Amino acid sequence: MLLFLPRYRSLFSAGHPNKVDCTSGAARHFSLALWASYGLVSGVVLMNLLIALVKSLFSKKKLRECIIFLF
Repeated sequence: MLLFLPRYRSLFSAGHPNKVDCTSGAARHFSLALWASYGLVSGVVLMNLLIALVKSLFSKKKLRECIIFLF
């Protein structure tokens, strides 16, 4: 468990701007905007996938209930 904790924390960090020399200026603002937009888009996509999964499971359940009710 302790081996995976640093990797898990690194998923949600903003990276290491010192190593790629974007600690200030337009490069930093662009990289932060890109990082934020990636987080927003991935969150929306994952939420849509969750909604589609729940809808699919619910429709299968309703179909199964109708078939059981008819017999």
